[in-house]
Amino acid sequence: MGFCDFIVEFTAKKRNFQFPLWDSRPHEFPLRFLFTPLKGSLIYLIRNLLKCFTASDKPILQNSKLSYPKIKKKLLNKKENITVLFVDRLDLDRNFALLREEMEARGGISEDLRGWSWIKNSRVKPLSEFKLSVSEVTHRYCPTYRDIYLKRIAKVNAPPSIKTIRGIAYHEVFHEASLKIKQFIYNNKIISGGDLLSEFLPKLEEFSERIVSFSENRTFKLKQFEHDMLKRECYILYRYLIIQAASKIDAVLSKYRFINQESLVNEVLPSISEKKVDGSLVGFSKELSVDIYTPFNAIADIKTGDIRNFHRHILAAYALAIESSERIAVDFGMIIYVKTDLERQVPYFKIDYFIIGDELRIEALEFRDKSFEILTVAKDPGKPLQCPDYCPYFLYCNPQLAAMKALEYG
Repeated sequence: MGFCDFIVEFTAKKRNFQFPLWDSRPHEFPLRFLFTPLKGSLIYLIRNLLKCFTASDKPILQNSKLSYPKIKKKLLNKKENITVLFVDRLDLDRNFALLREEMEARGGISEDLRGWSWIKNSRVKPLSEFKLSVSEVTHRYCPTYRDIYLKRIAKVNAPPSIKTIRGIAYHEVFHEASLKIKQFIYNNKIISGGDLLSEFLPKLEEFSERIVSFSENRTFKLKQFEHDMLKRECYILYRYLIIQAASKIDAVLSKYRFINQESLVNEVLPSISEKKVDGSLVGFSKELSVDIYTPFNAIADIKTGDIRNFHRHILAAYALAIESSERIAVDFGMIIYVKTDLERQVPYFKIDYFIIGDELRIEALEFRDKSFEILTVAKDPGKPLQCPDYCPYFLYCNPQLAAMKALEYG
C-alpha cells in the first residue's frame, strides 16, 4: 500500500477521534478531504491531513460540499450485517489484544498457509477447477461427504427446517434493528433513549410478525405453534436490541455535550461490516459475503443453533479467501452464538474468540480437497455408520424416519 492509499484508508476509518487532554468534544475529519478528488500532490495530502488536527468546532457539514440528506442516504444504504449492541467494544478489543499476544507467543501463522500463497506451489493452491461455497465445504455434518454428492451430483436439495427459518429470522432482526435505529437517529435532531423506546416498543409485535412471515416465504410454512414461538423469540431479541440501543444513546449523550448524529451512530452502533470477497483463487465461490470487525481485521459469524466442531473452520475458509483476494492478513475470528430464553424473556449470547492458526487452516483445506475429490469421482460415497441427526440430509438418507415425521406433522 502506498503512502497516499494509507492516508485515505486511515482517514476513512478514523474520522471520529478525541483530544481528551484539552477538550471533551469529538473533533472530526472534514468530509471535503474524504470526498474531494485527490490532486496527486503529496503536499496537498499533507496539508489536508494537518487541517484535520486543527479542525474548528463548526459542524462537519459546514466544511462539506455534500448535503446532509446525501450523507444520510449514503450511510443508511451501507449494509451492516451484525450490530454488536450485546457486547462492549472495549471487551472486543481486549479479547483480540490478548489473542494477538498469544499468537505472537506461538510464533505467528505459517506463510505457506496464508491465502496469498496460492500463487506458489503450496497446499493452499487448489488442485481442481471446482468452485464451492464456504458452507458446502466446511459444514461437515456428514463424515462421508455424501451431502456434497447429493447436492452437486444428484441435484438433491436439503429440506429446510425450523432451524433454517430461525437463522434467517434472527439475522433479519439484527439487520432491521440496526437500520431502524440509524434512521431514528438521523431523522431526529433532538433525541433520547426514551424517545427510541417510545417509538419502537409499541411496534415490535408488527415487526416480529413481518420478519417471521418473510422467513417462511423463503423456506416453508410453519405450524401455527411454531410460528407463534418463533415470533415470540424475535420479539424478545428485537426488544433487547432496542433497549440496549436506548441505554447507549443516553450514555453517549450524557458523556458528550456536543456530538452530531453521525458520531452518535458510530458510538451507539459499533458494527461489524459486511464485505464481498472473491474466493475463487483458493477454490471457493467467486462472491462470498464476510463480516469483518475492522480494528483487528477479525472475521465474525452469527450462529443460532448448537455449537459444532466445524464452526471455526468456516471462518478459517473465509480468512483464506480474504487473504488470497485482498492480501490482508486475517488472524482472528469470533463466532457469536445466540439463543432466546422464552421463560426469562431475554436472549443469551456466547462469543467464541480464537486464532485462525495453522491447524484450523490445514483442516479447512483438507475439507476443500476432499470435497473436490467427491465431485471428481462423482460416485455416491454412501452413508456413514451413524448419521448425525442434525444433518440437513438426515431425513433424506433415512426415509423410514422421514415417513414417521410426515405422520407426526400431519
